[in-house]
Amino acid sequence: MKILHLITSLDCGGAEKMLAKVIRDSKHEHHVISLKPRGVITDEINAQTYYAGWKVWQIYGFMKRLNPDVLMTWLYHADLVGLILGRLAGVSRIIWNIRCSDMRYRPWHYQWWIRKLCALLSKVPTMIVINSKSSKEFHKSIGYHPMIWKVIPNGFDTEMFKPRLLARARLMDELGLSGDERFIGIVARNHPMKDYRTFIKAAVRLSNIRKDVHFILVGKDVWKEPPDTRGNIDKFHLLGERHDLPLLLPALDVLCMTSAYGEGFPNVVGEAMSCGVPCVVTDVGDAGYLVHSTGIVVPVGDYQAIADNCNSLLNLLPSSKHQLGLSARHRIKTMFNIDDIRERYEAVYT
Repeated sequence: MKILHLITSLDCGGAEKMLAKVIRDSKHEHHVISLKPRGVITDEINAQTYYAGWKVWQIYGFMKRLNPDVLMTWLYHADLVGLILGRLAGVSRIIWNIRCSDMRYRPWHYQWWIRKLCALLSKVPTMIVINSKSSKEFHKSIGYHPMIWKVIPNGFDTEMFKPRLLARARLMDELGLSGDERFIGIVARNHPMKDYRTFIKAAVRLSNIRKDVHFILVGKDVWKEPPDTRGNIDKFHLLGERHDLPLLLPALDVLCMTSAYGEGFPNVVGEAMSCGVPCVVTDVGDAGYLVHSTGIVVPVGDYQAIADNCNSLLNLLPSSKHQLGLSARHRIKTMFNIDDIRERYEAVYT
């Protein structure tokens, strides 16, 4: 079976990473069209890839020439473009893939209009695949009414993301540290939905409680203007955009996700759990369902709760912390293993 994927870009994002994982080791023939130029995920894509540069005639030409059995579109822009051009190109099976929950677009903003149009057209696709239960409920509330909903959570490679004994020593060497430092990390791009401000405020509060904590910030341009760190600037380490997360995440004592909105099924939380790292997450999307009893869920924007719960995890006895990490990894292996999730995608195609 020939599957064609249409996605907005191949930059470093959750949807792009999930696409790469889904088509890896698939038994079907996959092709990918990106609306934007080559991105950092391109090398991970195990499929023939085409770059359309938003040229609709090129997208249409690719679709006509490839003549896929199934067209799967990823993210709102690709959903709208793919539905129109896919129908014109004679593709009979079109599947939308939605990856977010409540993205707070301003009324009348062009992205608000795109989502509004998608809601009006949502009965046309064969099926809508969505990665979280909370996302399904939100999209139903704004007018999506497809023929079929299919909830498929994100999946994780537990052989790639796993505990590594030398990870902590590697990070300490990179940062020039050599003591009993503890590491709390956040991995997110610079975007209002990720709410770095709340993370910084929580970090400052925690720095006032204990002096052994260092904060690892991973993401592109996460510090465009220096925040108020109250004299604790030496405790913050900006590592930029990284592509070695399987080696970096196991070095953390706690992973934080402080997102304010928009998350569906956060990849980095599952990756950290697979590495045996407990997580403190805000109650956005399916993050709470993902961590369950292996981590801590706090209200959006509550930096005091984030700081205090991170401190509680750091104060656990080593044996208790180890057991919590094992429970987190076990939850990922048994419920969200990429092999099982890939099989669910294969079933959708057929």
